[in-house]
Amino acid sequence: MGSPRLPPRDAAQAGSSKRYGQQRQSHGSAGHHHDGPAGQHDDNGGADDLSSDTMTTLKPVHKAGRAARPRRRGGADSSSDQCSSSGAETTPTPWLKFAGSSDKRPTLGYEVRCFRKFMALTDGEKASRNKLFSTIHEQAQLIWPTCATTVYGSFALSLSLPKSDVDISIEQCGKLAEEDMTAFIGNITALGFENKGVSISPIVYFFACKDPKSNITGNIVLVPMSSRSRESVELIQRQLAKYPEAEGVIMIVRTVHQQCNLGNVTGLTSFCTTLMVLRICQRYPDDYKWDAGDLLETYLRHYSSEFDFNTKSIVLGDVDAAKPPDHSKAPVSICDPLDPHNNVAEHCLSIHGICQQYNYCLMACATSSKGSRTPLSTFIAHRELWGRYDKMRA
Repeated sequence: MGSPRLPPRDAAQAGSSKRYGQQRQSHGSAGHHHDGPAGQHDDNGGADDLSSDTMTTLKPVHKAGRAARPRRRGGADSSSDQCSSSGAETTPTPWLKFAGSSDKRPTLGYEVRCFRKFMALTDGEKASRNKLFSTIHEQAQLIWPTCATTVYGSFALSLSLPKSDVDISIEQCGKLAEEDMTAFIGNITALGFENKGVSISPIVYFFACKDPKSNITGNIVLVPMSSRSRESVELIQRQLAKYPEAEGVIMIVRTVHQQCNLGNVTGLTSFCTTLMVLRICQRYPDDYKWDAGDLLETYLRHYSSEFDFNTKSIVLGDVDAAKPPDHSKAPVSICDPLDPHNNVAEHCLSIHGICQQYNYCLMACATSSKGSRTPLSTFIAHRELWGRYDKMRA
């Protein structure tokens, strides 16, 4: 997907974009990403002047650090949640058709939940990833009999997209001798796996391999002792259980990143995106019941025009954290929940383009009420997703 084609903007929106440019002009646009053992390897101006009929307004944060509650348009249990009051017919999308939805215009919250179910891995896709993990585990046991093999990242969190990799940690390997690593990689490739690259550091050994049959890549991290990957997964799982509507928003934002090539080595990883969405949830009272559409719009608005990446850091449990001194040179600061000194977005240098895309998504979504397209289909390319629909219905 190339550069977004922005919808026509009125004078107010143009002024908003100008303000954005003044705020964001210092951010870079190229580089390479890094996640620690707890991270993952996968995968235009502010919108304050958009119509209040289609956008949720995020009010200023109170002194206590919590944002005022956004205006609700119907919660998950509302009888009007599936269709908007206009009742106009819309162009079909694969995720709504998969849900058996009518052609009437859906609310954004309902569409987010339909997208989440549509993009969730099928039993066959889960089986392929489990098979890859089992193969890696068996081969690791041959070389390091006492090692422990763990899945972390989006697959462990049930947030994988159909094209997502599998992140695997092989721990307690002892001294990583070169001959052992050569034997391990040789055994993997002898099974038909493609060697996608090897990276060595003083602490860990990284190896990526691809299964040509399933087209799934395994990102393997080998460490001499233990890592905190399992602890990280459990921490995020607790947060997702607390904020269930976050899952659909995370998958939509990651799909935007994927389609616009903003989730690669210069963009935001799935772990970073997950932490960013959860931080939005934490800005509101613990008893607040999120609507998925409100959460998505709040996320896009906050990070496109309100959050100051130059001076602020994204930290779970601290909604107004200043950028740590040791993160000062990085365009984006997202603290590892288990190690605040580890910036899991250290090499994300495409934040300017990401913010522009978020703002485009807001503007495009605002135009959906005037045409035949659903809110999500204004910024999610769904032509290739029809193939997934056909496969799932076969």
